Amino acid sequence: MAIKSNSKFTEPLNQLMQGKAKKAISLIKKIKRSNLKQDELLFIKRINSRFVDKKKPVVRCSDPLVKKLLLEYQKYWYEVILENKNKGTSKKRLYKNIVDTCNEFGEKITCLNDEEIQTKVKKIVKKRGYHCIVGTVQPFEDFEVWKSEEVKEYKVKLVDCVQKVKVVMMSDFISNGWMHFTTAGIYYPGGWATEKALFCCKGSYNLSSDKYRINYLTHEAQHLRDIRKYKLDNSIKLEYRAKLAELSSPSRVTLSTFNFFKNNQAKNKSHPHAYANFMVYRDIIRLIKDEDLLVSKESINYAAKELLLEDTIKLSVRK
Repeated sequence: MAIKSNSKFTEPLNQLMQGKAKKAISLIKKIKRSNLKQDELLFIKRINSRFVDKKKPVVRCSDPLVKKLLLEYQKYWYEVILENKNKGTSKKRLYKNIVDTCNEFGEKITCLNDEEIQTKVKKIVKKRGYHCIVGTVQPFEDFEVWKSEEVKEYKVKLVDCVQKVKVVMMSDFISNGWMHFTTAGIYYPGGWATEKALFCCKGSYNLSSDKYRINYLTHEAQHLRDIRKYKLDNSIKLEYRAKLAELSSPSRVTLSTFNFFKNNQAKNKSHPHAYANFMVYRDIIRLIKDEDLLVSKESINYAAKELLLEDTIKLSVRK
């Protein structure tokens, strides 16, 4: 998509990915409309519709309970992303509304603990024919819902091993979460890792591409290894290592991935992806030093591999 390669949209998208809609809107207003491509104009129209006109995206779901839960999440996302309301207060209100909605449809929830509510919601949604993740995807509460799954198995070459992985391919999404909502579908999680398996949004990738092989498989396989072997649960540390793993693998997407990290970084630890981008870019330029080599795939691959191996040694000693 042209938006991703147009520098005019780099900072607005960066702000949207951090959940800062007002800042993004102010930046978008400054973009001159002349010479913009059709999809860029459409993106501006969608963002204005969502955050200026406050028109909620249509929820296409046949189950009334799941649909109402998604509407409650949309209401919450508006509060914290556009209106900048207190996240703690908005979260409490969201979880109360979740409990009330489930009770309204005869799915009784009597527990008050957030994790217990999340577990209950997953069971309720699954009983109604859907899969979901529910919980915190920093820095906001998230709700992703899909209909179909199939399983594939791979062997993924990492810096220090070959990792066997099971990938659950998800499709027929009802919701792709808060980042999809905030960026009008430009960016959203392409997948994630648990200790047992990887999960992939099938429609997000050409399964024969380097984008899938590197940006998804290598990234998530590094997560799985770090969770299993080192019991890592720190989001920033996990993302830092997985992003280095992406850059350490020679591919056609090395430079575009490096530039994406460069353009979407932030010194804000409440946004693990953006902060990890900052760490990766900072450490690589510190190691390479020569600016001319920052456009060399080989230099970036080497630096990322050295940083990842160095960090792995530290983790091994700690273990």
